[in-house]
Amino acid sequence: MSRTQRKHAIVWLLCLALGGAACSTPEQKPDETQEQVAEKPEQSASKEVPPEVVDGQSDEQAQQEAEALPQADEPEEQAPERKPGEKIVIDSDFKSDLADALEAAKDGDRDAAVSELQSLADRRNGGFLAAFNLGVLYEHEGDYRKAAQRYSQALQKNPDFSPALLNLVRLYLRLDQPRDAEKLARKYTNDRPENMDHRAVALQVDLHEGKYEEVIRKAKQILRRDEKNVESMLAMAEANIQLERAELAEAILDRAHELRPERAEIYFKYAKIRSQEEKLSDAISLLEQALQKRVNFPEAHNNLGVLYHEAGDYNAAVKEFRAAIGDYPDFKEAYLNLGNSLKGLQKYKKAEKAFTKALEIDADYGDALFNLGVLYLDSDIEGIDKIAQLNKSIEYLTKYKNAAGGRIEKDDPAGKYIAEARKTIEVEKQRQEMMRQAQMQAEDDSGDESSESSDGSESADGQ
Repeated sequence: MSRTQRKHAIVWLLCLALGGAACSTPEQKPDETQEQVAEKPEQSASKEVPPEVVDGQSDEQAQQEAEALPQADEPEEQAPERKPGEKIVIDSDFKSDLADALEAAKDGDRDAAVSELQSLADRRNGGFLAAFNLGVLYEHEGDYRKAAQRYSQALQKNPDFSPALLNLVRLYLRLDQPRDAEKLARKYTNDRPENMDHRAVALQVDLHEGKYEEVIRKAKQILRRDEKNVESMLAMAEANIQLERAELAEAILDRAHELRPERAEIYFKYAKIRSQEEKLSDAISLLEQALQKRVNFPEAHNNLGVLYHEAGDYNAAVKEFRAAIGDYPDFKEAYLNLGNSLKGLQKYKKAEKAFTKALEIDADYGDALFNLGVLYLDSDIEGIDKIAQLNKSIEYLTKYKNAAGGRIEKDDPAGKYIAEARKTIEVEKQRQEMMRQAQMQAEDDSGDESSESSDGSESADGQ
């Protein structure tokens, strides 16, 4: 392996990021719209988005919105519009208008979709669906504050609508606000104690914190009351995957598949098990099935790219990573993986750009800092002086060590690479000095020869 891959191989980050539901229609039950994240030993992220939504924000704008995301414990100005168990009747006109709005989003007419959904969101019956889909659209664009507001509006109109709670909880988790995610999940599970889907959403917080045994215990409690609750099955399967209990995880997924064979996430999790078993061809086939079930599935594209990279098919890997980024523009892990595959293709300038983009999303992203430092250390990047490039290597490897702080492992090679870069700088300086002196000597010799030739000509003329 290259030293980049030795330290941070193509990675699948254990990270619950933007997960959640796809554009939902009135005919769908709550659990039909929910999709969870993908994780493997080290790296992945999550987000479900409406098809073909365009025009995202800049990273700076998205960061400003993220920083302004409200705290989960901020008081609600209004009481919920509906009582527990209150029936919601959605008329055919609303269904038709919602379908038109979603079709506009699919066709790339973002403004028309937003305008229609905003109008529909004010309706009492069905407005929660429009508000929810607005949240999905804004989340895809990176406008996290507006996304949070719309998910909250959906829950205000229908406090039993679990897909909105799921997306809002995952949004808080992605923005590193686990306390707010936990408060939000607890609030709605307490307010709606009979809603087992809400309880299943709360498992996302425990998964995020690595409390896998707790997830399994709570999922079993949910299944005792609702034996067909697929969301709790998926959470329990994920916990067992992380605990490397592949046989048990697969049995749980088999049951979920019996109930919901159209769920893309089931195939995705099967693929993770096959990857753990190093059955890569089976894992690839399962990820392809997941993408057939759900086209906009950035985690599946990312993990498929990982498998192609491991097989040495860097071109195919690049294609998948770019598809993941197209679905989820803030997917820093996909940018990292893209950089590694571009490096494998010896496209060093493009690899540099991919690593840099990951750092624009997260300036303290250790894997990107490390891999960029190594890229500068052992690659010839066009347009950069060798010594300047090595100094950049030292800069980014030092940033990596600082970001890791006390968490850095004893055998971490960053210090060794920094020393290597410094030694190479000295060697390069000596080489450049020798070349300079050789050039000066050559110029002196050329001058002497020219002078001798001139003197010889003058003597001949004198004769």
